[in-house]
Amino acid sequence: MQQSKVCKQCSKEFFKPITTSKKVWKRANFCSRKCHNESRKGSIPWNKGKIGVMPPPWNKGLIGVQVGWGKGEKRPGMSGEAHHHWKGNNASYAAVHMWVRSHKKKPANCSHCGKPGNSYQIHWSNIDHQYKRNLNDYIALCASCHKKFDLENGLCEH
Repeated sequence: MQQSKVCKQCSKEFFKPITTSKKVWKRANFCSRKCHNESRKGSIPWNKGKIGVMPPPWNKGLIGVQVGWGKGEKRPGMSGEAHHHWKGNNASYAAVHMWVRSHKKKPANCSHCGKPGNSYQIHWSNIDHQYKRNLNDYIALCASCHKKFDLENGLCEH
């Protein structure tokens, strides 16, 4: 026997589709989406409250109270040697290069040929290839000069 209900909007009888679960059928009140939408006309949306009135912001009254760290601000005790994961000179190649990029300003020109470029075209190259945390041991080189520099020092074969 097929289950049926009466639509709350148009008062037509509608039947339970085979694919609808008992849980979903229990909540069904309308024969179609059209009837459901018609029943909602003139009602206030669930997330608006009164029309045109917005709820107060979560941080009202917290003026002057710092609730987070802005872009570029460093948390005290969470950077450099004070950080609990600080490895010093035992840091990886990538970590040391990130450290150099954060402590030296962005290079505008190559130190050897003077070619201008952005941070993708100009690299920070380590002079003595020990990759220690010494800012004076890094020079700005364009990609081609960096490759030549590494070939001359036997750091790559191609």
